[in-house]
Amino acid sequence: MTLSAGLTSGRYFLPWLEVMSAQGATAENLLHGTGLEPKQFGNNPPYLSQLQLEKLFSNANAVTGNRLLGLDLGLNLNFAAHGPLGYAGLTARNVREALGQMIRYLPLVTGLITIEKHEDERQQKCHSYVTAQPGVAPLTERMLIQTVLCSVYIMTRFLLGNDAVVEINWSQPPDEDIASRLESPTTHVAFNRLRNSICIPLSSLDTTMVLADEQARLQAIHACEEEMQRLEKQTSLSSRIYSMLLTQPARAPSIDEIAEQYYLSTRTIHRRLQEEGACFRDILNASRMTLAKQYLCRDKMSVTETAYRLGYGDSANFTRAFKRSEGLTPSAYVNKLNTD
Repeated sequence: MTLSAGLTSGRYFLPWLEVMSAQGATAENLLHGTGLEPKQFGNNPPYLSQLQLEKLFSNANAVTGNRLLGLDLGLNLNFAAHGPLGYAGLTARNVREALGQMIRYLPLVTGLITIEKHEDERQQKCHSYVTAQPGVAPLTERMLIQTVLCSVYIMTRFLLGNDAVVEINWSQPPDEDIASRLESPTTHVAFNRLRNSICIPLSSLDTTMVLADEQARLQAIHACEEEMQRLEKQTSLSSRIYSMLLTQPARAPSIDEIAEQYYLSTRTIHRRLQEEGACFRDILNASRMTLAKQYLCRDKMSVTETAYRLGYGDSANFTRAFKRSEGLTPSAYVNKLNTD
């Protein structure tokens, strides 16, 4: 059973290839080992699985040696590159509406990243937090964060104008190359933040857009809704449930609650999962182990804290479950990873 945190649209491959070709990459060496061919990326390009995207980024990194590939792509993705989603943002009534649409339809870009909006009344700022789904390979996570942050920045700049103050916050250590490419009199770049985000003044959310066109926006939204329906049909039920469970670590929904959310009977859920070679218990365990490895290795949580975050009664139960899944205790797994 291969579970994915989400699919990624192939519409971005050709713009990315254009950027990569200047750095010595070709379509053939980028797609090597992905099972994909260049001719598939014309009209109606496919959605890429998580494994295909990770292989694609691994190939690109090996060919170019460029650790800022995501930055290069993101800075070249304007509204037009996002198709109907970009057009909906361009014709929105204000920034608040454009941002809401981007969050709603982000799966049309990639299911491996989430954007969460937070309005800070005290500081009068609006943060758009960009986060990778658990279980995404570190190289892919880094490149996707770079791409999405920079693309959101480019579109924010277009909507608000060059005089507006924009902050770009990175969770990584200081990087002079990133700072030199993004810093400007009205763009402030900060590192070692708790989360990756784009931050704008709260008052900017209600800025009226010059290109606002309600009829055109609704047409674009209709196209986005149709594409979301097509995307759902391409995504296995097991992967959709897996992605849902990744967002609810401490209190995972029961199979009955999931059936209710999908307007299906519990029996139908079981049958459809069986047809995919999966069962709910295995998906639940897989999501918990994916989160456990993130908490232990990336977030540096203790075994006890990880067990608590995942809803286990005590650390001993969690340790036994982890060893059954990974063949090592949590502590041994972390030590081996650090040694490797």
